[in-house]
Order: sequence, then C-alpha cells, then structure tokens
Amino acid sequence: MPETEVMGHNEQGKLVVVLDTQNNRLAADRITKIQNTAGVLSATLIYQYDDHHEPQAEDSE
Repeated sequence: MPETEVMGHNEQGKLVVVLDTQNNRLAADRITKIQNTAGVLSATLIYQYDDHHEPQAEDSE
C-alpha cells in the first residue's frame, strides 16, 4: 500500500504500521482498507500527528 510502512512485528504476527498520508481522511480510508484485508483480525489507530495545517484567514479590521 502506498504511504504505508511496516515498522515492526513480533512472533505472534502483530505489526506496527506507520501511515504517512496527505490528510486525515486518507489515513482513515487506509485504516479501513487494512481492517478489511484477509487475515487481519483488527487494526487500531494508536497515535495521530497532523502537521498539514491549513492557513487561517487573518482578521481584516
């Protein structure tokens, strides 16, 4: 999957996957796709960081 990287795993088959997407909607869609992948029992968002902030309009007083 694009923008997806497996960063770690253990003997039980659990994975740590990092998503680096352009926005929160794409991340949510990617998590849903992972959850719906054959053999995946569950996928959970543990941490989210967003540094793609929209500029705020300045007051025009």
